[in-house]
Amino acid sequence: MLELLVGISIVSLYIGMILFIFVRTLIRIWMVVYHKYELKSAIKLVFIPLSIGVYGYYKKNDRLLKLYQILEMVTGFFLLLGSFFLFYTRFA
Repeated sequence: MLELLVGISIVSLYIGMILFIFVRTLIRIWMVVYHKYELKSAIKLVFIPLSIGVYGYYKKNDRLLKLYQILEMVTGFFLLLGSFFLFYTRFA
């Protein structure tokens, strides 16, 4: 049973990292392409980390922002679940 929980937390950590890096970056690029931002704002929106660029420069309240917020919650859940593996390996 413990091996199953450790396996789930490892897979969750990988899923969270992949969602964080690739999918959310693709959504940021799609936001820039879809709304035709100028170059300076587009670079800030895509490359400022921790979603500060999205919330600071994306002024439209549409389905892309809602999708981005949902993916933030899903990513946070998977990374929280995956952090149990890190605590297990540290304290076990």
